[in-house]
Amino acid sequence: MPRAGYIVCSALGALDQYTNLVSCFNIIEEIPVFSLPSVPTGHQVRITAAGIPRPIPLRIVSTWLKEEAEAPELEYEAECVARFPGHVDEILVGRFEKVVFTSAVMRLVVPEWVLPFPMPGGTGVLTIDLRLRRKGENKWLLTQSFPIVLEPSAIPEHVKIEKIESQAPPQPSQETKPSNGNGQS
Repeated sequence: MPRAGYIVCSALGALDQYTNLVSCFNIIEEIPVFSLPSVPTGHQVRITAAGIPRPIPLRIVSTWLKEEAEAPELEYEAECVARFPGHVDEILVGRFEKVVFTSAVMRLVVPEWVLPFPMPGGTGVLTIDLRLRRKGENKWLLTQSFPIVLEPSAIPEHVKIEKIESQAPPQPSQETKPSNGNGQS
């Protein structure tokens, strides 16, 4: 059975084409979360902010180590899921339908997953799991987890929130001619 290596979530990453070494930049350990003001039904708000990277992309890199006695023809499958605080349901981030250990270290990469905004669940710990099982089996053999703290934060001063008044849709004038079905009047 394989062994878990590591899992890391970062904003950016690179793969060296000559050495096949991976680099992860801007490791995401915590994300500030602020609450939006309540908006009356039928109204909308526009949020503008310089310097707030929304949406937040995550690059997820996971490694698994092959056991020497492992048969080379064994196939596995893997899934990457996100578990938000206060939410029972997992969000599927990525699926690897055929994982075969062709070397001593198998690397699985989700190149970009964009966090939903606003994030479900509010503050707490967002957990990114990457799990592995034998192809066709139901039970997950191994799971690697990466915690990301969703830290409560005040709305920064440079964030502007303006209410947009809802407007009734424009009514057609009496001079409007009905369409003949092909886009022409």
